[in-house]
Amino acid sequence: MVSSSKLRREPLKATGCLDNYHYFEVTPRVGRQYTDLNLCDLVHAPNSDELIRELAVIISDRGVVFFRDQEMTLEEQKILAQKLGILSGKPKEAGLHVHPSVRAKTDVVVHEEAQADPQAFLVSNRLWGVFFGHAKLSPEEAKLAKKNSNGATQWHSE
Repeated sequence: MVSSSKLRREPLKATGCLDNYHYFEVTPRVGRQYTDLNLCDLVHAPNSDELIRELAVIISDRGVVFFRDQEMTLEEQKILAQKLGILSGKPKEAGLHVHPSVRAKTDVVVHEEAQADPQAFLVSNRLWGVFFGHAKLSPEEAKLAKKNSNGATQWHSE
């Protein structure tokens, strides 16, 4: 075990600034769900850095955090993602990044803005049929579909 004197800095600690929002622990060790927290409010709050940093600590502690019925623009999602990283220790010069190998190449437009943005990775069940069965596949897409014939295209959890 590394002593705290050898750490570059102390681990971030929760301050409790999100405790006034209603939440429940999904399981005793993993997962929290907020029932009345709007992520847009965090992005636009006067003390957004403090709130988003607290959210980063909670995500790190609980492993996963759920929010239902959220309405966010792509730009608000990118701001939230960038702040979650920077406020919890990511270098400021490190931007948002999507590895080129996961960028879907398809003529089907599900969300024009997200599909055109190199910093966004679009996840949509409406693309499933394009890659795995319902639509005519290009040779490249057919190859991808064949690679994923092990059931990984079905709903699952890692």
